[in-house]
Amino acid sequence: MSVSADQAQINEETMQEPLDVFVLRKAVTGSYIVGSYHRVMGPVFLDAVHSIERHCGLTLNLDRAHRFERDTVDIDGFLSKLDESYHESGVATGDFASLCNNFSVTRGALAEWARATPWIEVFAPAPPLYLRAFEAGIERSSPWTRDIAQALRFSAREILLEPSLRRIEPHGRFVSLTAGGAAATGAHKAAREPWVNHPLEADLAWSMWQLSMRYGFDDLNARRAALRHAAAAGWESAAAGVIEISGHIARSPELRQSFETGRALCYATNHLITNAQGNC
Repeated sequence: MSVSADQAQINEETMQEPLDVFVLRKAVTGSYIVGSYHRVMGPVFLDAVHSIERHCGLTLNLDRAHRFERDTVDIDGFLSKLDESYHESGVATGDFASLCNNFSVTRGALAEWARATPWIEVFAPAPPLYLRAFEAGIERSSPWTRDIAQALRFSAREILLEPSLRRIEPHGRFVSLTAGGAAATGAHKAAREPWVNHPLEADLAWSMWQLSMRYGFDDLNARRAALRHAAAAGWESAAAGVIEISGHIARSPELRQSFETGRALCYATNHLITNAQGNC
């Protein structure tokens, strides 16, 4: 029995195709980001990188915003590390310095803004990112892509036998491309979040702060909680398309300002997500 030329070519291509192909998908620890809104820079997010020493910085890049597990973010502790980074040798480090240079903002002004602005924790599942190039190690500058067609391919033999690939594991995991495993993001549907009345919580915390001042001490934790609840209320308002501002928020200029910060952050973050999806 003879085999047609076309069928022979198909058989040859099938034999040459690797039995399994893998890509490296970026490790994501959580689905919550922490951000605020700067009137010059726009949306700003907390960025943490685990290296020899944990680097705490700020970023405008949504892809680089650190993903936290829900309710595990010690925002004040993070900001204190950021402040230590700023004061180290009198020079700001990492993205802190580049942000100042790019926007002509002084390091002191940015540090003061970071301490004063309300930072809010919001749900933002990360899109799957795939390693695009590899040169003996993963660095902060290593290129990642949302387009799986541009992802670097690895064979099972390479993964098993190439020593340099063993250092990749903390940065992601290999998923099978030919088996369709890479198409799944691995993200689970977010559990229903407990409802919080942020305007009421903001009003209550603000009243507690004012009461503390009346009795001769400054309850800064209550003040920060009030501003963060007000900002979270602003985010929720923007997400729901609601224009009205709750009376719990409107009664205080400071709470209203935080509310507008949260609303601006929601609009700007959604714009970043929309643009990113359009570029995929």
